[in-house]
Amino acid sequence: MPYLTWVMSKFLNMGFTLEQVVAMATINPAKVINRIPKLGTLQVGAPADVSLLEIAEGQSNSSIPATTNGRARSS
Repeated sequence: MPYLTWVMSKFLNMGFTLEQVVAMATINPAKVINRIPKLGTLQVGAPADVSLLEIAEGQSNSSIPATTNGRARSS
């Protein structure tokens, strides 16, 4: 099973913005399971698991045809 960060990188390479990808991994799933406002946010009092990530540019070896050379494309 792929790791969340791996899946997030695939969406970046498909052209989604960083903001869209972060929402896909945080607030959007919380909305689907009706757990807003406590999940999917960093507000005071909300439970949190926090990760700090770095965007690194480079060649992608993805099999997804819409990939770029490692830079996220804006819409």
